[in-house]
Amino acid sequence: MDRICWLVVSDLHLYYKNFANRKNYAEELSSVKMYCWSLAEKYKQAGWDSVNLLLLGDVFHRGYQSTFSAVNDSAFFFNWSYRLGKVYSVIGNHELHYWSENPFFALVDEIKSEKLKHLRADVWTPVGTLPIINVVDRLECGDVVFHFNHWGTPINTPEPGKVNVGLFHQEIVGRQVLSAAEMLFGNGVFVKQCSTLEETRGYQYCFFGHLHKMYGIYRTEEGGLLCYLASFGRTNSGEVNDKFLERRIPVVKVEGGRFVGIDDNQFFLGGREEVLDIRAAEKAAEKYEIQKEQKLARQSVVAGDDPVTNMREYFAENRFATLILDGLLEEETDPFGTALRDRFHILIR
Repeated sequence: MDRICWLVVSDLHLYYKNFANRKNYAEELSSVKMYCWSLAEKYKQAGWDSVNLLLLGDVFHRGYQSTFSAVNDSAFFFNWSYRLGKVYSVIGNHELHYWSENPFFALVDEIKSEKLKHLRADVWTPVGTLPIINVVDRLECGDVVFHFNHWGTPINTPEPGKVNVGLFHQEIVGRQVLSAAEMLFGNGVFVKQCSTLEETRGYQYCFFGHLHKMYGIYRTEEGGLLCYLASFGRTNSGEVNDKFLERRIPVVKVEGGRFVGIDDNQFFLGGREEVLDIRAAEKAAEKYEIQKEQKLARQSVVAGDDPVTNMREYFAENRFATLILDGLLEEETDPFGTALRDRFHILIR
């Protein structure tokens, strides 16, 4: 009796460069790859005949200019396909928009998705000689059908009499999961609008990538399971939140052609102290706030012809700016400047 399982892995965003304010982004993703591999080996040792990998898109962040890094990251998928099972992937916006020198297309020998063949906005061509990563619209395993809902393509129609598993790299967000993300991240969620979730009707299980700050498991009114997996690759330092380190790798299991369940495996990413250069991040945040203030000042509309009155109105809620303004009107330097000058004189005596 064949025992086949499928690991569902959200956006990896593998990349050879280090992002701003990071200690070692590549090393962060190396630990994720190691966990995926050890998890797969655990299933192999437990008697599963084939341990396959389902990627939800944005596998590589952008094109590579480092041959060594490209080969090293690609080797993970070569090894998987030869030692563990097959590798399939949803196509994400980064595959479509950052296709030039993207190692992903060196791992694909043919795009077998009819939906993707109708996209005309982007130019990309598989250049691989072996089917290391497979790109399809639909994959059947016993009574389970995996539906690949690629970026910018129509949603597959669920099939009656089957266990329909949707793999999404699309912006489909219900109010409940969006509210949870907004409570954690404030206004930095960057989702355009909520969905009525009509797109998920008829699916028993839906796994969502693409949405970096959306995480959690929710039920639809008709009993379907919506699993938002966020992103393993945190490409923006604002995504590194000590209250948001957990990630899931669901494992869909099929025995003798029948669906037998989904395991829920947790992995924890590194926290702020571990992965961020905190001082650099703070300086970047300070610089951003200054630039935002300058932009607001340039865009502000003055109320009258008196520049002092205008400045007082603009800085009405900023106590320190008001003190500096008052000081400059009365003396050559403001109180803070005077205090700094006095301290400097004391130091050099």
